[in-house]
Amino acid sequence: MEERILVMVKTADGAIRVFEIYAAGEPLTAGVFVPPRGDGDFPRLARHPDAPLYLVAALDGPAMGVSLLDGLTGVLTRVSDVPTGSAVFNPQGDGFISVNIQRTG
Repeated sequence: MEERILVMVKTADGAIRVFEIYAAGEPLTAGVFVPPRGDGDFPRLARHPDAPLYLVAALDGPAMGVSLLDGLTGVLTRVSDVPTGSAVFNPQGDGFISVNIQRTG
């Protein structure tokens, strides 16, 4: 499999897009919008091992919790509303692991 590079770009108006290119520079995906974390900056992003799918995670803001983002269609599906520091796919890509803050009291 040819090496892929994941690129996130923030435009002057604050919009965040993610796209992939092959190491040789040829685009793999056209780019889709990603919700920001609470301060408007990049959320955590993890790529699926085999497909252009991304887990988006944040502790606050529009990206709070965990969402699954389709890198081809831009469809964003909320998986959890719990504030999440990070999320990654398991090696098979059929599940994920996330780090959440546990609130007590």
